[in-house]
Amino acid sequence: MKPLIKWAGGKTWLAKRAERIVNDISPERVVEPFAGSAAFSLHYEFDNVILNDANPALINLYKQLSSGYEINPDEFLLEADFFYAAREELNNALLSGQDLGEKEAGLFWYLCKHSFNGLVRQSKRAGKFNMPFGEYKGIATPPDTKEFMQVAKNWTFNCGCFSEVDITDAQLVLIDPPYEKTFNAYTKDKNENLQERIVNMLGGYDGAVIATNTLLPELTHIYREEGFTVYKTPVRRSISCKGSGRGKTFEMIALRGFSKKQFRRYMDGLQPYYPKTVSI
Repeated sequence: MKPLIKWAGGKTWLAKRAERIVNDISPERVVEPFAGSAAFSLHYEFDNVILNDANPALINLYKQLSSGYEINPDEFLLEADFFYAAREELNNALLSGQDLGEKEAGLFWYLCKHSFNGLVRQSKRAGKFNMPFGEYKGIATPPDTKEFMQVAKNWTFNCGCFSEVDITDAQLVLIDPPYEKTFNAYTKDKNENLQERIVNMLGGYDGAVIATNTLLPELTHIYREEGFTVYKTPVRRSISCKGSGRGKTFEMIALRGFSKKQFRRYMDGLQPYYPKTVSI
């Protein structure tokens, strides 16, 4: 199944490249502590998944659709005034701390699908959605609720800190946090000591892990110290609001706990990366 929304750093490309090593372990339980668009798990349609994200509007969308909510496109208009009113309504609901429901799920989907370049963006300080209106020919087609209910019938959706997610019984964990010095500008997440906290979470876990992030010498050093095999891999970014910010770039991919060890034989695009200097 394709992702329901477009999200900075989506991992459909990773899911496709990793098929041979993932299918080799056939994980029954998968955990995504930083779910985002859940592109990885939706691609494989794993039977049992824990999706966690700190974004309440995102998790609410998943919960409502998995409970049978069907988005009615006739409730929305492709007009700037309507878009900004919907954005304000959703922001007010989030700031009030009220329980989110079907209405907020619909608003969130509408904003995600009809913002400029499909960009989901939040202010760093207050966490308000601030993406601008986009020019589209018509209202987008809503996600297929019945298909999502079937795929996610045994999935768990949690809104909270990644460090509180139980990964004990997982056969595969995908570590895809807000990227260092890159996509964290699109969210309200705070990255203080983030990598240290991630490493601590994985300390006692001996299952398979795939970790991705910006290609930085200090990050590759951290993951190699924790027993990961680290590569760089080319990816294409398409979500930047500026055309100059889109195109091919390299990202880090770190792997640990798989039965197949010669990863470059089983995954396309992996390249060695051994920076000469590392600043910690």
